Amino acid sequence: MNSVLENWDWVVLGLYFVALILVALWVALQKNKNTEDYFLAGRNVGWFVIGASIFASNIGSEHVVGLAGTGFESGTPMAHYELHAWIVLLLGWLFLPFYIRSGAFTMPEFLEKRFDAKSRWFLSVFSLIAYVLTKVSVTIYAGGIVVSELLGIDFWIGAIGVVIFTGIYTIIGGMKAVIYTETLQAIVLILGSIIITYLGLQEVGGWNSLTEIVINESPQHFNMWRPMNDPDFPWTGLLFGGTIVGVWYWCTDQYIVQRTLAANNIKIGRRGAIFGAYLKLLPIFIFLIPGIIAFALSVENPAQYSIVKADRAFPMLVKELLPIGLKGLVAGGLMAALMSSLASVFNSCSTIFTIDIYKKIKTKESEKKLLNIGKLATVIIVLLGIAWIPIMDKIGGGVMYQYLQNVQSYIAPPVAAVFLLGIIWKRVNSKAAITTLLAGLFLLVVRLSSEVYYNPNTNIIVNSIETVDDSNKYKLSITVENNGFHDLQWLNEKDSKIIDKNFLKFVDDNEDEKKSTYLAFMTNYNLTGTTVSSNKINIEKNKKLKFDIFYEAKNGFIDFENFQIDNEKGYISNNKTKITYNLKFKKPQTIANGFLFVFATINFSHMAILMFIFSILLCVGVTLSTTEPEYSKIVGLSFGTLTKEQKLENKNSYEKIDLILSVILVIIVFAILNYFTG
Repeated sequence: MNSVLENWDWVVLGLYFVALILVALWVALQKNKNTEDYFLAGRNVGWFVIGASIFASNIGSEHVVGLAGTGFESGTPMAHYELHAWIVLLLGWLFLPFYIRSGAFTMPEFLEKRFDAKSRWFLSVFSLIAYVLTKVSVTIYAGGIVVSELLGIDFWIGAIGVVIFTGIYTIIGGMKAVIYTETLQAIVLILGSIIITYLGLQEVGGWNSLTEIVINESPQHFNMWRPMNDPDFPWTGLLFGGTIVGVWYWCTDQYIVQRTLAANNIKIGRRGAIFGAYLKLLPIFIFLIPGIIAFALSVENPAQYSIVKADRAFPMLVKELLPIGLKGLVAGGLMAALMSSLASVFNSCSTIFTIDIYKKIKTKESEKKLLNIGKLATVIIVLLGIAWIPIMDKIGGGVMYQYLQNVQSYIAPPVAAVFLLGIIWKRVNSKAAITTLLAGLFLLVVRLSSEVYYNPNTNIIVNSIETVDDSNKYKLSITVENNGFHDLQWLNEKDSKIIDKNFLKFVDDNEDEKKSTYLAFMTNYNLTGTTVSSNKINIEKNKKLKFDIFYEAKNGFIDFENFQIDNEKGYISNNKTKITYNLKFKKPQTIANGFLFVFATINFSHMAILMFIFSILLCVGVTLSTTEPEYSKIVGLSFGTLTKEQKLENKNSYEKIDLILSVILVIIVFAILNYFTG
């Protein structure tokens, strides 16, 4: 495997790592005296560092690559999630004063102070399991791919190397090491991505040219507001369901909130959140837009810029557009995204385990012992992450990987409901909180189980490729297997072909080591031996269908000789030529009915809305049917229990500039929402 980096790129990347090591060493030399130092950086961090850390924690390498891939494939709908900048303001203005006033280290600890120990135990254990199975595993897996492709090394070496390097400085320096290295990483990531966006716009001919090319090819690409019945991006789900997920992620998740808890007062923490909110606007312009640029370039010049898989959009721009030296900077940015997310989740897991689990069991342990336990917990999380790599390697890109990404839509509603109601309504009691959390867990399990059961599970196998009658046409013979639990059906109408966006990309290595690229585009397809004419095509469970797909060469023709097919990696090759293929079947419909089927097939963002409404109603219902909490025990932890002194403290915790900056950000969000309407 060859690296895309050249000598000067390695120099730039090396300088980045030297700077990172120096920052980590500087922090390590400032010894952590107690758990407050280790887990919350001594509660003495400035607003700039907090804001940069919030941004860097949010943006992982899978976020960069995946968001660009989404921009390439679908356009702007997912920008709704990047416009959650206004929700980061909610963290600073609504939630943070109560968190800091409580003195809590963690979100589960806040739940105990507001409700009881049952809620704390639930959220502690649930968060740890969710972190290891989703954030840790997904970040490590995606990071291993990024590192191996950039540096030209084996996937395992890349994944384990980054985990160990990140784990070392996280274990030694704790939250200080994480939060200060993230500041450096945020700067490198933003700078590298701005450069690639600028060069991409230059290549495509500017913004006006970009919009013209994209809209002519795909009219909905710049439309964030898809119809309510859109199967993938209904505007109702993205706007309202996305907001629910956003409140959970930005305002109640330890992974993010821990950064603001490192402030020594509410004013600094809030300003950190405001700065982080402004940084949160950037991904639309430096990650999503580059994906759309890649789409435009692939339309204008498919021979040079063709992309087999959408997630290759950002790496393709790095490879094709950046000069020597700048590739090293962007590589550093991607590495920064990976390590900052990884370090954040390591530290958050360590904090929750030490403070919410170990300290609850061993109540009389010394601060020194708790520090060592925190470091040991980080080591264990690192080892669990490494152990999970082979599993992610098997399921990466498959059904389970998608569920691990989507699970936040089902985790968010009950947790967001409990935190939100607990802060704004003093009447909510501990029975309502734990009932809502347990009911949410039950719905999560039922939803995911039913999704697995009803989800179409197909596998595409390429059997052969051959020329047709010595012409410039090819025939690709494939088999589609139905490995699910139910019969499947495709609609094969005029405007709804079951095979979409198909092409072959030939890379011919000549003797002088120069590479020539050719394309062939699909012209027709049929079931083997039968022309596809029916408007419905069924495939029974555990059965197979065979298709012949025909392609026409556009800019060069290759005769096949001694070709080997590798279905796992997605290419056909001999010792001279490599052919990658893009076989994208539209998702078939599962042939089933009944309540559980309807429950399983509701759009995930709409499901988040329904689960949130259910959680709110359940929490309110249980609250009103049970006794009131002891208000003397929750003074300052809900709006209704604030003292006069605490209200005055709130009033004095902000200045006019904080309000002005917050209002300006909300106006910017509305302007972006109004601009991308197609």
